[in-house]
Amino acid sequence: MAIAIYTLIDGTNYGQRLQNLALQTVLEQLTGSRVETVGYYRPLSGSYQDTLSLRNRLSYLAYEGLTRHDPPARLWRRFWQRTAFYRFNRDRIHLAPRQFAVGEEEVTAPNYWSERYDGFIAGSDQIWNLDIPTVTPLAFLRFARPGQRYSYAASVCCAPERLAGTDWARDGLREMDGLSVREDAGLDAVEQITGRRPAWDLDPALLLDAAAWETLLALPAARSRRPYILVYQIDASADPALEPWARAFAAARGWRVLHAREIACGPARWVRLVRDAS
Repeated sequence: MAIAIYTLIDGTNYGQRLQNLALQTVLEQLTGSRVETVGYYRPLSGSYQDTLSLRNRLSYLAYEGLTRHDPPARLWRRFWQRTAFYRFNRDRIHLAPRQFAVGEEEVTAPNYWSERYDGFIAGSDQIWNLDIPTVTPLAFLRFARPGQRYSYAASVCCAPERLAGTDWARDGLREMDGLSVREDAGLDAVEQITGRRPAWDLDPALLLDAAAWETLLALPAARSRRPYILVYQIDASADPALEPWARAFAAARGWRVLHAREIACGPARWVRLVRDAS
């Protein structure tokens, strides 16, 4: 049986990349077959497979420099972080030979993907968050045939009213063959739209234990070094009290403070930083 995961493949979200790898791993263990990942990609140039080219990466650097107005040091950090994420996808995620591109958001079956695979699983992190520009009708598997559309621990992360009020999202949910969500809030939202109570499942990243992650990511053994506290907030202003607390906590013990947002690392190194934190 040929199964594909549909998820968000672009960007620099650690949890999103790790859940993709975890779901791929678990599905391959269950089926004994290779599981591929398809997603939606909005390139500056070329296909997703071209993203590691120096030209493409420098294009992103120039684009972000013009649109974000960040200091040069931060731009270079994002450049190397994005490179690390692309390499993670290339080396660890079984990307399908062809990804969805601009103009294919509303493609219907039959098509390349519905004929290549027997079934699709949409999930997990942010996959049904309509506030994200790359969440399109594709995330609700409307390109697949009836009998091919399933979700696992799909994350809604937007107001239920938006789901219910967006035609392609509402209809896409109703057309799913099997429904599974991650957050408890998603249970009621999806049930109100579909009339079906979805399964409530763990984030795929939690399906693997620490030993499995160490093996899967080929993490080196922890080295003896000066202890540190790791600070990571997706939004740097999410909790203004956290930074001074971390500095005081570390100073009282002679520890360092490392900020994950200031380190240009990919998902594997991020897991290592979390593992080795004091």
